[in-house]
Amino acid sequence: MPDKLIYLDYAASTPVCSEAVAAMLPYLEESHGAYANPSSVSNQMGLEAQDAVSNARADIAAALHVQAQEVIFTSCASESINMALIGLALHKDNQKKHIITMQTEHQAVLATCDYLQSQGFKITKLKPMANGLLDLNELEDHICSDTLLVAVMMVNNETGVIQDIQKISQIAHAHQALMFCDMVQAVGKIPVDIPALGVDLAAISAHKFYGPKGVGALVLCHNTAQRLRVGLFGGGHEMGLRSGTLAVHQIVAMAAAIKKATRKQAQDYAHIQKLESAFKKALMALSGGLVFAGNPNNKVPHILHFAIASVEGDQLFDFLSQYAAFSAGSACRSGNENPSHVLTAMGVEASIAQKSIRFSFGRYTRQEDITLLIAKLEAFIKTQQAT
Repeated sequence: MPDKLIYLDYAASTPVCSEAVAAMLPYLEESHGAYANPSSVSNQMGLEAQDAVSNARADIAAALHVQAQEVIFTSCASESINMALIGLALHKDNQKKHIITMQTEHQAVLATCDYLQSQGFKITKLKPMANGLLDLNELEDHICSDTLLVAVMMVNNETGVIQDIQKISQIAHAHQALMFCDMVQAVGKIPVDIPALGVDLAAISAHKFYGPKGVGALVLCHNTAQRLRVGLFGGGHEMGLRSGTLAVHQIVAMAAAIKKATRKQAQDYAHIQKLESAFKKALMALSGGLVFAGNPNNKVPHILHFAIASVEGDQLFDFLSQYAAFSAGSACRSGNENPSHVLTAMGVEASIAQKSIRFSFGRYTRQEDITLLIAKLEAFIKTQQAT
């Protein structure tokens, strides 16, 4: 077993880039003074902290092509999702009782929709096509005048499939429904222009684009903030929607990370595309019965979900775990041994879904790491075929 595992779980969390660490440290150190509460605007130190938050908010907004006042800081994407869906649905002025989403959404969306269903809302969870994409005709068939919201993620966290968010938004708006998009796996991987996509509400999370854990944002466009119920009561922070002292050090680090991710996006994409292509080519040469999840022509190269039909899933997982850190399906459901709900919704046989493995590549993945892993995998498969 190597001294250090090859990290292939970037879809679960990314390393914190040096720029984010450097941005964060001054707001943790006593000598700097800007560790103060950004709401304490009656003193100079508090004002420094407030300026740091304002500058970070502007930088994050610029990366997403929105206005600074449309960015609300949260602790993570799951909080942003809860805040958006529940906030819209339970606002005192909302009369609509129907929400449309997909069976392949992140559990933060699905579980929140289940809660709203228990509160009397009608939830439609559309089944994807076999390639993971939403059938737009299905959406047209189910959307109606009572539809409050369409909630579809931009990049699937298990398969990397990219949905046509612009067209989905157009359908939602044509029926006077709002569009919510989980953009967690999109930011930093592909261009994200929220207004151009027609998205009204979006969730992002810093630790998916080389920022720290514990900070995310809810983006509220088109005056959507006025349609949300207050999420946390207190001192009226974040446009009165989410009270609580802001974590200045995490927020400035998030801004530094998204600026770098935006700047290096094309370079990172080309690097990761090369790695994924090499790994897929080698994998296909090694074994028959190979199954890749999702549309190969409409996905990000950062995420590769596969199964080898001829090899027992537990054996393959145990072997690869000696050399690499990766996920069996999504990393977001700790201890769950059921087949991936994403693959199941796409119609993948349970026997294959149970064996599926998700590798996710990132900025710091090296070609030599992939070469080493392929060599180990080749030896393992030959051993399995000989028995």
